[in-house]
Amino acid sequence: MKVDKETFIKLLNEKVKFTTVLPKLNSENIYTVGRPCFCPFHDNTNTPAAVIYNNGGKETLWCFSEQKLYKPEDIIKLLINEDPYKVGEHLWNKLTETEQEVFLKENQPIDLAKEFSRETTETDQTKNLLKEVYKAYQYDKINYQELLRIYLKLKTE
Repeated sequence: MKVDKETFIKLLNEKVKFTTVLPKLNSENIYTVGRPCFCPFHDNTNTPAAVIYNNGGKETLWCFSEQKLYKPEDIIKLLINEDPYKVGEHLWNKLTETEQEVFLKENQPIDLAKEFSRETTETDQTKNLLKEVYKAYQYDKINYQELLRIYLKLKTE
């Protein structure tokens, strides 16, 4: 199964965790999700300048000092001095064929232009109802989540 380099990077960013790797690189600091920590990407020893976030199982590090978001690929590239594509490829090769297929299926790109350019088969009644719902949203009668819920319900009927 042939995959591109971007797939390797996506896999690396999903599988490599700041909270697992950083303590191995610097055991003197504590790296926990949601807790201030010292930024490993610049000289930061006096006051913690970063926080690790968990975004749906993928960890990122935000450095307040640099105003920069780091991904796990940055650990590989900047701290370990390895090629993130090669590390991602190594992780890919460790997956079973089924795991590879699942990963590819879960990470398929969405063509938004195609999704929004589809011809709609809405009736005039549905179009009028959508206009009314949007008007209710404009006048704060319903919130954004309710607007989306109604819109999606009408689109699937």
